[in-house]
Amino acid sequence: MSKQKKILTGFRLSEGNVKFIEETGQKLGINKTSVLDMMITVVRKDKHLLSGLIEKALDE
Repeated sequence: MSKQKKILTGFRLSEGNVKFIEETGQKLGINKTSVLDMMITVVRKDKHLLSGLIEKALDE
């Protein structure tokens, strides 16, 4: 990860999403913050992926 100024944020997540983030972090050997940062970076690079994920979430 590049040397960037990090901004402290606080937000709420569902219990299921926290568990998913924790499990993903354990599998990849990174912390929860890094998991979230990675996911956001991937989605930002592919706008179609983001719209597809939103559509899928709305259908559920």
